[in-house]
Amino acid sequence: MSNRYREFPPPPGLARVIGCVWCLVPGSGDGLAQMDRIYPDGATDIVVSAGTVAVHGPAQSFRLMSGCAEMVGFRIRGGAPRTVLGVSPAELGPAPVSLGTLWGRRGREFEACVADIGAPAARAAATAAFLAGQVPDAGHLDAAVLEAVCRIDRAPDGLVRSAAHDAGLSELQMRRRFRDHVELGIKQYARITRFQRLLDAARLHKRRFGATPPGWAALAFEQGFADQAHLIREVRAFTGLTPAALLLTI
Repeated sequence: MSNRYREFPPPPGLARVIGCVWCLVPGSGDGLAQMDRIYPDGATDIVVSAGTVAVHGPAQSFRLMSGCAEMVGFRIRGGAPRTVLGVSPAELGPAPVSLGTLWGRRGREFEACVADIGAPAARAAATAAFLAGQVPDAGHLDAAVLEAVCRIDRAPDGLVRSAAHDAGLSELQMRRRFRDHVELGIKQYARITRFQRLLDAARLHKRRFGATPPGWAALAFEQGFADQAHLIREVRAFTGLTPAALLLTI
């Protein structure tokens, strides 16, 4: 992610369901259209830009997003999209869905309100207030799915069988509920989580050592890939880039 991207803590009233608020600001340049390569993180986002509010379901590969307008996003925590949106993430499909399409009249009225707000910070504050009034009590969250998400976030190769057993579910029930609340299957979510851990490690290496490339074989071992070839395949699948090219974008 470029240095034009920033993350901020979620509003206190939404911390159970929103992982963070992020901002992507336009870059300076020659006026040509600029595109940012957004890498999958397993999350569903509500993205606010000038005049539009859209829900982006979890991507399974990189997305190209225009960097010509400032955008503010509310990243929904894993396992919480159904509670926040009122529908299963699986119903969203691959394309962004406007809030008006998703929530009908109340969504369209809010989109019209946001269109009249010029400052991105004010749009973010208005969106946070709106969501706080729309999201039902966090008690509606599926505790078993949340626990499975937490276990995968801590250890992408961890067994979901134990999470299902602890919740009194069969493994099949857990997998069905996970997909219903996250959209992704457990295996795919774990792949994306491992990839994100690799990104974090690569960013840390870059901050410490600049342009000096890391030892990819060592990183593959540390982050739970089978070997360096496995790491390269996963980086290509999620970013469309080689590991060396990826370093230039983060």
